[in-house]
Amino acid sequence: MAKKRYVTKREALSYEPLEDYLTGGAKNGFNTERADMYELWSTYSGAFGYLRRWAKPFSKFDLRREGVQSFLNAFPEYEQTFEEMAKQYEIAEKAINKYDDIRIKFVDELKAQHFTNPKANFETLYTVMTDEQEVIYNDLKANPEKVNALKARKAELEAELAKLPQDRAYAPVRKPYKDELESIQDQLKLLP
Repeated sequence: MAKKRYVTKREALSYEPLEDYLTGGAKNGFNTERADMYELWSTYSGAFGYLRRWAKPFSKFDLRREGVQSFLNAFPEYEQTFEEMAKQYEIAEKAINKYDDIRIKFVDELKAQHFTNPKANFETLYTVMTDEQEVIYNDLKANPEKVNALKARKAELEAELAKLPQDRAYAPVRKPYKDELESIQDQLKLLP
């Protein structure tokens, strides 16, 4: 059986905006990419996903192309329109690049600082930690030496339990060991 994934309340609250607005969603690990300006006016249609391109971005470099120059020589009244399209495209490209920079920085920072495991499979079910579990998780995350001490104590308890007889008469003797072992396992489960 797979290990149950625990997340903090803040992480659970961040899933919806990341899924709906800012990233490729849980199936893509909440990763994101920059916008492709050449795909802005493209649509996929049909059962086989045929790509239809309705337009391409028009930049100032396109003004120098031979076909465009020939067109403008034949229709000089549209030269101003082409220059304005190129100018507005540059403004739009700068705005989209700035938006992408802000969005990507935000997503990376959020995952690094507030996700319990940024490389988790986010499509799996998860359990939101209680307030007490969050306190324990933050304490263990801040003090890695406590994790090693808990693992060592867990090994000691398992060795002690292995030495005790398994019959019913020794159940009251085993109970404190089992309770402490269960408490340690519950604490260690909170870590990724």
